Amino acid sequence: MIFTIISPSFSIIIMMVLAGILRSPFFNLSDSKLYEISQSAGFSFYQKLLAAEDETLKTVKEKLTEMTAMARFKDAPELLRKMLNDSDLTAYLSSKRNGAQETANLRKLVKVTINFYTQGFRTLYDYVYFLKTGIEQIEDESQALIADDSNTVKIMTIHQAKGLEFPVIFLYKSGESAQKSIVRQKSLFVNKQLGILTKVPLNENYYEDYISPHVVNLNNFIALKKNNAELKRLLYVGITRAMDYLYITAAKKDSYPADSFMGLLSRALPAGFTQSSFSISGELKYLKNDGEKFSLSEQEIRLDIPVITEVKEIIIPKNDTAPLPLKILTGEIQDSVKDEIISATRYAVFNHCPLKYKFTYIDGLLPLVKVPRNKPESEETEDDFIIAGAASIKGRIIHKLLQEGKDQADSKIIKNLIRKEEPEISENAAEKLSCEIVNDLNIFFSSRIYNEIKNLEGQNEYEIYFSENGYILYGIIDKLIIKDNIITIIDYKTDDIPEEKISERAEEYLNQLKFYSYIIWNTFNFSYRILFKIIFIRHPDKYFEKEESQADLTATGAGIREMVEKTRNNIFNPDR
Repeated sequence: MIFTIISPSFSIIIMMVLAGILRSPFFNLSDSKLYEISQSAGFSFYQKLLAAEDETLKTVKEKLTEMTAMARFKDAPELLRKMLNDSDLTAYLSSKRNGAQETANLRKLVKVTINFYTQGFRTLYDYVYFLKTGIEQIEDESQALIADDSNTVKIMTIHQAKGLEFPVIFLYKSGESAQKSIVRQKSLFVNKQLGILTKVPLNENYYEDYISPHVVNLNNFIALKKNNAELKRLLYVGITRAMDYLYITAAKKDSYPADSFMGLLSRALPAGFTQSSFSISGELKYLKNDGEKFSLSEQEIRLDIPVITEVKEIIIPKNDTAPLPLKILTGEIQDSVKDEIISATRYAVFNHCPLKYKFTYIDGLLPLVKVPRNKPESEETEDDFIIAGAASIKGRIIHKLLQEGKDQADSKIIKNLIRKEEPEISENAAEKLSCEIVNDLNIFFSSRIYNEIKNLEGQNEYEIYFSENGYILYGIIDKLIIKDNIITIIDYKTDDIPEEKISERAEEYLNQLKFYSYIIWNTFNFSYRILFKIIFIRHPDKYFEKEESQADLTATGAGIREMVEKTRNNIFNPDR
């Protein structure tokens, strides 16, 4: 929700996020209500919501407007608390079957948010980036620990259980003895009071058992007493952790080591564990509150403790239903492709040559690079410079400047961008490429088509996704304009071609623009006319323009489905 508050923009991702939030327990809008909002005036879903005249949406608008205003001067922890306090999300989670875990996860999110803001100066944009990075790149975060009184089984040492209480306690392997800290044969032991201790051979006879000097016996005696006292403390702690039931378990034996829980208990019982049960009784004093004063009272308490020496095996009854018929499959196991991302470039390459698509995207083969003949130094001129991928560098820089809404070509900025793209470029090469970019942009900025589109409401570098039939269509449109029920898709091209070649070159880009048109047509519910323009920056007023009919768009969809089916079945015939 914070992502939507700080970015109520035109991005299709933001529109989807906002629709999801309106449908969530934050607002509980129905699908039919969301559809009514989508039919309102406005370019983005946020604008459509504000323009909707339904009185039932008044509270929703007020909350979003309030949160958007608060985002300018409040940090994420405050916004998060505000959202949770003003919504029924906590109550909704508590009513779910796994509500305790989800509520704990929500508390953990609040804690993580608070910790994030303690690490220096942070903004809401930093927080959104932190969440996005955590979702996409960081290993899955563990779920929050739920409350100790929940329906769980906890395995822990007695030391870890100190200060805690549980309805049922099992003391496991109570018949085993603890490790002793005594001096052993052929070893050294350091005691801070008695010094370095060890057993020694009698009369230097190294083949017989070593004997313990008196100081070693003293150390062992002290260690055994300490171990016995610690064992009693541990048994006390383990027993007193139980609120309702206590089980002390051990393997059945005739006797137990003295330094074990069972050894301690057997010494306290007259008949040991040979009887089926034993009783403990005594007077227990109570402190009672009688109104204004306290009084002591005594009550006799008797506990009958059973000794269980046999445990019946629990046999789970078998299902008597007839077994399913056995099927033996000897054919090849085919993998199943799902949710692959199809871009406009991939679609265009496949339509041009399926085999090239296979070499490029399946086999990962790179295109061949033509290496120019090296000239002798005496023959080189200032115009003889070579930049690997100069055309693509030029295209990226021009697209970046147009995305940022630049309306004039600044040679200094352009040179810096060239240096970032190609740090090893020579000064002459950078100067020539910069002049070429400046010249092309000046031609474009002074053109009639630029003056027509620069003030129209729209978005540069419009990123869009559309999912259908188990795959995802993806594209980035240079400029998208919506006006008078017409969606115009504008694609800038930086090709260095003569004017008479424009129509021929535009034909090569048709599949790419048809792909964009199909996504837009589906995303905007088939209710707009779709028009696309291919504008060559060097010849802007000689642009290529085409309106896609419903038949054209349907045919494009069929072509995309055919492409996906063939690529999934590894069919790449070089016949197109």
